[in-house]
Parts: sequence; structure tokens; C-alpha cells
Amino acid sequence: MPNLPVGGVDTGSPLTAGRLEFGLAFTYGYRNSMKEGDQPAPNLEEAFTGARVLSLEAALGLWRGLGVRLGIPILGLVYSDGGAQQKESGVGDLWLRLGYTHTAGQLNGAFTLHGNIGVSAPTGSTVATDLPPNAAYASQTFNPLLGLDLGYDFRFGLGFFALGDARWVPYARDDRRAGSSITYGVGIRYQLFDRLFPWVGAIALHRFPDQVAGEPMSNSGTDTLYVGVGLPYAFRWKPLQGLALHATLMIPAYQHVNGMQLVEALNVTVGIRYGFNAWNPDPPTR
Repeated sequence: MPNLPVGGVDTGSPLTAGRLEFGLAFTYGYRNSMKEGDQPAPNLEEAFTGARVLSLEAALGLWRGLGVRLGIPILGLVYSDGGAQQKESGVGDLWLRLGYTHTAGQLNGAFTLHGNIGVSAPTGSTVATDLPPNAAYASQTFNPLLGLDLGYDFRFGLGFFALGDARWVPYARDDRRAGSSITYGVGIRYQLFDRLFPWVGAIALHRFPDQVAGEPMSNSGTDTLYVGVGLPYAFRWKPLQGLALHATLMIPAYQHVNGMQLVEALNVTVGIRYGFNAWNPDPPTR
């Protein structure tokens, strides 16, 4: 499933120096139909996969737009391969990103540019790598991460965003190299009542096939175009300032897979974030 834009759905306060944030999100992705290439294929065994992902995240503002984010996914898998339903759980790969956000106010609006670099560490269990749809959460290798998103918001509330995110898997482990992935997309958003930030966008995911020794054909790797809608809400009432909620629905509009695979029918995320100024609560202004 694709990464969402930092600037596109973030409803919290800017990650200024001394600001500390904690986030919790639950994602459910459901796959219940087979495809070969971009054509439907018979699901003779009535297989399905339901991936439940609990994402834990923390962020700290370091200095004038510079910040660091740390996160880890916890997986709960429900799947059937033509037999009885099975359930498994495990931890995915821990990731760390260092990012910088530049904001420039203009007469008609504000421009925001965010970039980050990072790495994921092989903390994931085999539960996360056994099923191709979940290999993005655990590759059993150290992987470089790179992200970029930008946006422009007019003073009357309408805004636009674009995003890109890449994960490179440079080497194999135990005769297996998980597929690298690239996410990119565009969208529009609108600010309502100073607290609602609905958005709609088109998000594309390209995931390269896994490479497994002795298996020249891989039933992994995909090109998927999602249509997504989201509704973040930021509390402005003083006792709840810093608290934000968000919900996102992603539906595949186009899918092309390598070999024969179960494909995703929908992807839903709900989450909560809380942030506060751990130090320097009233930074000087110029």
C-alpha cells in the first residue's frame, strides 16, 4: 500500500524545533480476487488475504524545519489458501527518516516543500515476508528511503499537493531480495472551518518483483493506481489542541501484476496524532 503525503494529510502543527508528536494508525487491506497481468483470473481455491497493520510513529522537531521521524508497523494477517482460515502476527521493519520542510508565504497563499531521507532496519519477522502483499513491511535487509512532497495552498482554502516516495532494496538475504517500490501521485485539498482538511487524489504504486534464487518466475510485483479520499480533522478547542484524527479510503482503479496474484479490493486507514511543544514553547518571531 502506498505512503501518503506528509504535507497532504498532516493536520497537526508544523514540526518546529522542540515539538514532539506521537501517532497511531490502523490500516486494513483486503485481497480476494485473482489477476494475471491486468486480466481477471479464476480464483479456484477462493483464497484471500486480509492485512491488518498497526503503525506506531514518533516525531521530533530539531531546528527550523528539520525533524526526525521513527516508526514501526505491527502486522496481523488473516488468510486462506483454499483451506481453513489462518491467522498470524508479527513485527515489521523499523524505519527512521530525517526530513526538512520549507514553507514560503506569498500574497495569494503558501508554498510548502518537504524532503526526507532515511533507512529501514531488518527487524521484521518472517510473517511479514511470507506473503507477497506484505513484503513491503519487512525485507530482512537494510534499505535506503527517500521521500519528497510539495504543496500550494491558496488563502481561500483550496490547495494542491504532489508526492514521491521510494524504497530501494539493494541486496538479497537468504537467497531472497524483496522488491523495491516507488510511490507517486497528485491531489487537491480544501480547508474547512479551520479544522477539516478533506482531500482527493490519484496515487500510483510501482513495486518491483521479488527475486528468489531458483525461481525465474515471480508472482510478485505490481503497478497499481489508487483513487484516494481522506478526511483529517484537527482539534482547535484549547483543551484538545495538538490532537488530530484522520481517515483514508484507497480504491484501486487499475492494477497490473506479474504472474498470477491476489489483488487488493480496498485499503482503509484510520489514525490519531498528538503533538505538543516539549521545549521552547514560544519561539521568537522576526
